[in-house]
Amino acid sequence: MQNSPHMKFLKIGLVVLFLVLIAAFVIKINPPTPLAVTLIPVANEARTLVSSAPVTPIPITLNANPQKAALGQKLFSETRLSRNNSISCASCHTLSTGGVDGKRYSIGTSGKVNKVNTPTVLNAALGFRQFWDGRAVTLEEQVELVVTLPEQMNSDWQITLSKLKTDANYKREFAEAYADGITKANVANAIAEFERTLITPNSRFDKFLRGNTNAISVQEKEGFETFKRYGCVSCHQGVLLGGNMFERMGSVRDYFKDRGNIQPADLGHYNVTHNETHRYY
Repeated sequence: MQNSPHMKFLKIGLVVLFLVLIAAFVIKINPPTPLAVTLIPVANEARTLVSSAPVTPIPITLNANPQKAALGQKLFSETRLSRNNSISCASCHTLSTGGVDGKRYSIGTSGKVNKVNTPTVLNAALGFRQFWDGRAVTLEEQVELVVTLPEQMNSDWQITLSKLKTDANYKREFAEAYADGITKANVANAIAEFERTLITPNSRFDKFLRGNTNAISVQEKEGFETFKRYGCVSCHQGVLLGGNMFERMGSVRDYFKDRGNIQPADLGHYNVTHNETHRYY
C-alpha cells in the first residue's frame, strides 16, 4: 500500500525535527568559542589588531593647524559671539567636566532654555554628524548655526563679526592665520580646528586595539568578545563605538510609547528632513 501525501509530509517533518534536536544537543555540549583575535606584524615592528569587529582606536592626533587651533581656543571662550555677550562655547561645553555642562537642558542667552541637553564636544571631530538631530555635517557648520540659534547664542553673524573686528588682537591674529582676515567662515574654521584637538586617545582599550593584549584584563577581553558575538557591533562600531550612523530610538521596543510625553525634539532627524522614515532617529 503506497503512502499518502500527508504521510510523506509527516515523515519529512519528523526527520527535520530529529536533525534540529541533534544540532541543538551538539551546540549545548560544544558551545561556540569566542571570536579569535589575531595579531599580525606591520611596519616598524608595531602590531595591529585584526578582529572581526569593525572597531578602531581613536587616533593619537588629528590634522589640525596649530596656529588656527590656538586662535580657535580663544574664540571657544569668547562671549562676544553671543548677542548679549553672556555665553560662549565653553559655557555649555565645559572641558573640565567632559565637554558638557551637566544640565538636563542647557541655557542660552537671556536664560532661554534649549530643547535638548548639550552633547560632548570631546571627540566630536570624529562624528559623522553634529547636533543630536544631525542637522550639521561638519564642525564648521555646527559653529555657524550655534551663533544664530535663538535658544543658544541668538546673534547674527554681522553683529558678531563687527564686535570681533573692534578687537586689535583679533584683527592681527586673524590676519596672520587667514589671508582674508575676520570672516564667518574663518571664525567657524578656527573654532573647528581647536575642537579637532579635543580628542581622547590612548585609553587602555585603544592600546588593546593597537595590539597591546595586556592593556585590558581577561574579563574585559571576554566582555569585548561577547559584545561582538551578541551583535552589539552592528550599531556600536567604528572609532567612537557608535555615532557613525543614524539609529532609531526604540528599535526593539516602542520607547516613546512606553515613556509618553513626546516632545518635538524627540522626533530627531525627522525635524531636519521631514522624511517619515527618519522619525525618532
